[in-house]
Amino acid sequence: MAKIICFDVDGTLVEGNSWLRLTEKLGCNTKNHLRLWNLAKNNELAIDQCLRELIAMYRDGGRANKYFLGNVFNDVTVRSSAKEVMKHLRRKGYKIFLVSESVDLFVKKVADILEIENYLANASLEFCDDGTLEHIHYKPNQGRAKLDQIRTISQRFSCPLENIICVGDSNNDIEIFKTTRGIAVH
Repeated sequence: MAKIICFDVDGTLVEGNSWLRLTEKLGCNTKNHLRLWNLAKNNELAIDQCLRELIAMYRDGGRANKYFLGNVFNDVTVRSSAKEVMKHLRRKGYKIFLVSESVDLFVKKVADILEIENYLANASLEFCDDGTLEHIHYKPNQGRAKLDQIRTISQRFSCPLENIICVGDSNNDIEIFKTTRGIAVH
């Protein structure tokens, strides 16, 4: 049977929140980002409207283009022990996955740093023909989205959910902790 371990990224392998990092790098106000996000989270603003307003804010910052966003996470650093932990887990025969609500550009960067081939991001960016940010694809129920991804991994590798280890740090990891061997970090 496959030995599988799945890691959340923000707050688990990397300090902080990638969405706020993205907002800062785009020269935008993180308080406004959080205000919009909290309105959507509390169902006071539709998620589609929230994403449209975030895109408008990002475009107003003047950097919301494919080139800039392709390089925005180049300075990301992982926790000091993360590389060694991944090497140890690989030596022990684990298949390692990153499963995150973060944008795919960020998750790929962390995967590259940690030399992890398998990663799943629950958000992605879409660009116009001229390279300008056009759309943010985001799955609103991150707990369910992560659980669906873990189920897919389970089926692909014929590994029962209860044998998969998941490591995470936030409310959106609770759903996967209920069906897997969850490890909460702080």
